[in-house]
Amino acid sequence: MADEEEPEDEESEDLEDDDEDGDDESSEGKGGKKKLFIIIAVVFLLAVGGIAAAYFTGLIQPIIDWITGEGEVETEQALKSE
Repeated sequence: MADEEEPEDEESEDLEDDDEDGDDESSEGKGGKKKLFIIIAVVFLLAVGGIAAAYFTGLIQPIIDWITGEGEVETEQALKSE
């Protein structure tokens, strides 16, 4: 009979574990939002850092010249001087 009582205790513990799992799901929702904000912040900082590095190394200068039209002015001046 002692054997019969032990499974009942285990079943009640399993039910308690199930209740605790429900609490974990609600806390994961809060942690999920926090993780999402951290991931967005990291991606944003990497993008800004990459753009800044490209600017300071001069990789973006042709694009800036193309947008502002300065490359065309230099080409026209070179053609006039010939």
